[in-house]
Amino acid sequence: MEEDSAPDVQLGVICIECSCGRRSWRRDTECGFRPLRELQALLRCDGCRRKGTAKLSRPIELVEVARPHEEKRNFTVEEWDEVGDRPVVLLASASDFHAAQGAYLGARISRPKKAMMLRQWARVVNWSRRETLEETARRMVRLIAMSYLQMAPVTVWETSSARRTLTDVERAASMLLTKWPKACMDTDLHRAAQVAALEALGGHLPAEDFRTAFVAAAREAEVLVDG
Repeated sequence: MEEDSAPDVQLGVICIECSCGRRSWRRDTECGFRPLRELQALLRCDGCRRKGTAKLSRPIELVEVARPHEEKRNFTVEEWDEVGDRPVVLLASASDFHAAQGAYLGARISRPKKAMMLRQWARVVNWSRRETLEETARRMVRLIAMSYLQMAPVTVWETSSARRTLTDVERAASMLLTKWPKACMDTDLHRAAQVAALEALGGHLPAEDFRTAFVAAAREAEVLVDG
């Protein structure tokens, strides 16, 4: 009997413009693939938290193809227009934070006069208008040096029968992105651990604070080995 092959799913981007002046973005996957007219009354502004006041649009056809069993590529590197209102070119996507950072630095070097942004879904990780190319390069050097930022050991179930002891932020962050139980992907604790990983790898959060967030997410996902 032949297996049915799942069709590719087209994932688009929705721009949310609130009356308070804040602009943010969501993907169709985060909104249940609802049409814009239904989302008008549902989405909240990330700034003022008001509901139902947003203007929704699709500023550009940013599309990535999701296939079964592929890693979730939740980091994107984009070139933006001169005003900074919308993305115009999707340059790269990645599931690994360091790979995304490398693609972002490469984009800045190859297009020094263009506005570049690195995002994790709707969260802005790096924005070229916040720092010079030299500052980006220096930060990347620090990131490489801190790639294996040490933390107290945490033992988790990597599979139903195999344990793994994690002793650095980078490997724990990689597990959050690529080897986490699907049922506990994108929960509040899982997202909090991902944000903590980015902050720790960026030098803005102590490794032990990330470890606390990671342990909470692992306990929720029932992969933490106690004792």
